[in-house]
Amino acid sequence: MYKYFAMSYLLLCCSACINQKPITSEPNANPTTTPQIGFVEYMDQVINSDGIDAAMEWFDTHQNGATHPVVEDDLNRLAYTFLYNYLRTDDAIKLMELNARRHPNSANVYDSLGEAFLRKGDYEKSVANYTTAAMKIERKSMYHLGFLPAQAYSPTVLPDQVEDLFIAEGNMDNKQAFVFLQGGPDHNLNINRHDGLHLMSNHDSLLKIYPFQAQMLNPLIMHCQPSLTMDQSSFENGQSVEILDRVVRHLVSLDKQVFVIGHSYGASICMEYVNAKEVLADKVVIMGLDLDEDISHWESLAPGEYTRWEKGEKPYAKIVFGWMPQDYPAKSSFHAITDNLEMIIKANMQKKYTETIPLEVYEKLVFVHANEDEANGKKSVEELAFLNETKAIVVETTGDHHSMMTNRFMDRVLGYLTSGANF
Repeated sequence: MYKYFAMSYLLLCCSACINQKPITSEPNANPTTTPQIGFVEYMDQVINSDGIDAAMEWFDTHQNGATHPVVEDDLNRLAYTFLYNYLRTDDAIKLMELNARRHPNSANVYDSLGEAFLRKGDYEKSVANYTTAAMKIERKSMYHLGFLPAQAYSPTVLPDQVEDLFIAEGNMDNKQAFVFLQGGPDHNLNINRHDGLHLMSNHDSLLKIYPFQAQMLNPLIMHCQPSLTMDQSSFENGQSVEILDRVVRHLVSLDKQVFVIGHSYGASICMEYVNAKEVLADKVVIMGLDLDEDISHWESLAPGEYTRWEKGEKPYAKIVFGWMPQDYPAKSSFHAITDNLEMIIKANMQKKYTETIPLEVYEKLVFVHANEDEANGKKSVEELAFLNETKAIVVETTGDHHSMMTNRFMDRVLGYLTSGANF
């Protein structure tokens, strides 16, 4: 099953199995008879009583029986039960291989095999199966990119039609448009109940606009080798800013009020937008990013590491793909992804926006920062003092980098944007 950078997702894969216990008593049925219970449940009994080989023999005889259809996800869940709940890796692999034989076009069965062989320590087969999964799956997770062949950098080319630069949800006749730029950088545009606009309680009635970012239109830049240069990274950020500017101009041309909200990396696009473009948006909400970021410690990072801040105060290094063993064969590919991510982020974050953003723009800006931001550190006293001398709105949330991404807080944002309500 698909990871999202770390083993935390792996725990989700097996959570459905956590309360199951091995069957230690002999099943009443003989493996050669047709079961009266579900196929997977019966396979579980046969494996525990007679062994995996007997279960496979029974399967070969009864696989086409109408009374016990085989579902890919059910068989995969059973395999994960053996992998993590029963701690029987070899049996889990045999079940996953069975699933792959029955569903050869599925990316997920090979992804699961990659994970199982990783757990077993057979890294060569792990890489082979993960690579097959990465080639088959259409919507790839970030770690899938590390198993794809590296390519040389190719600049992002934007579509000519502005309608190809964003996805809209809601009634285009609405007079207010809410534009959300997600964090990352991620090569997928993630529209779901957790994004900033869907967190608003009346989101169904809103016109929601989700602009693409350069790396979403050109995912190869995330794993290109050699790694991105600063000039290349700046160009790609500039393309993301150009997308936002063209989308805002399009919405304004339709006589709409436009409210732009960016979080984390999305906020850095917003920051460069108000720095480099004519700000036609009515308001821009910048969440989880400083005007002047402290990136001095980045130079000390080892390959594959990025910076986090303990309680928003003390920087420390953390490995991006922490689930991967040090001697894993594909390690260098994942280091390249980390390098590219850092360069894209750094190209904007190295700037001192307190010195470049025009003062008259601040009356359109809202800055939201967390008091224990683990991604960027807490906002400095000096920056808060600077902002207090401008016409910007400054709001602090209690918690981490995502503490503002809640239903309650996003409703407060909505109230301020639409009616001027106080935070």
